[in-house]
Amino acid sequence: RMAFSMYQFTKGDGPLKTTQDLFTQAEYFAEEANRLYKVVRQFSYQVPIGSHKKELLEHLDRVPTYVQQLQFTVKNPTVGKAATFTKVDSVIHETKNLMSVISKVVTTCFVCATKF
Repeated sequence: RMAFSMYQFTKGDGPLKTTQDLFTQAEYFAEEANRLYKVVRQFSYQVPIGSHKKELLEHLDRVPTYVQQLQFTVKNPTVGKAATFTKVDSVIHETKNLMSVISKVVTTCFVCATKF
């Protein structure tokens, strides 16, 4: 839902009306991704050693990096329209990267949960 709101912002639709709304949403998204990381890290201790655990941890270990990149991009100050446009583009790009790795984590989690 958060990512979809950000997508809608790029189309001029949805609940996010200003660039600051977008940046606030991105910060919240990064915080939620961090919470997911902690929960899945705990879950990973229950998964037996093997290829599924290895795959889960490979994807999971990428989450903090993407969270940090998104948070850094959001907190980077900008002045002017061109710089703000570039920042919006970067925030959306970093959110997409984070969403991609989260998708892989959730998919792998589901496989592990159904097998073990």
